[in-house]
Amino acid sequence: MYALEDLKNRVRSRQFRRYIDEAIAAYGAGAYCSALIAVWIAVAADLIEKIRLLADEGLPAVEDLRKKLDAATAGNRVSTLQDFERSLVNAAANKLNLIGAREATELERLYEGLVENLVGKSRTQTPS
Repeated sequence: MYALEDLKNRVRSRQFRRYIDEAIAAYGAGAYCSALIAVWIAVAADLIEKIRLLADEGLPAVEDLRKKLDAATAGNRVSTLQDFERSLVNAAANKLNLIGAREATELERLYEGLVENLVGKSRTQTPS
């Protein structure tokens, strides 16, 4: 098992390392849901950045993903962006081979746990 600082040091991008710093700080403060959100943001942002870089190199499968993302972003189509986010790990594993099966399983568990936690909280909390 790695210490959190060791994992942070394995993140190459400064931009994404800041998200991990935020996750570590939230975790250390006991804000576990916030830590999960920060980790997911780092993962999603990293995968999207890789999709953009690979599309710039002219890979057809990746160009299609980038076009879908860019069209949804430009049109502010929230439901399409949510669908893109839900399929991000699957695309990274199965279409682009950016991650292996084990990583895909773990990232799917992270995403599902995050969604379950957030949806569960919103259902049980009432406005004051």
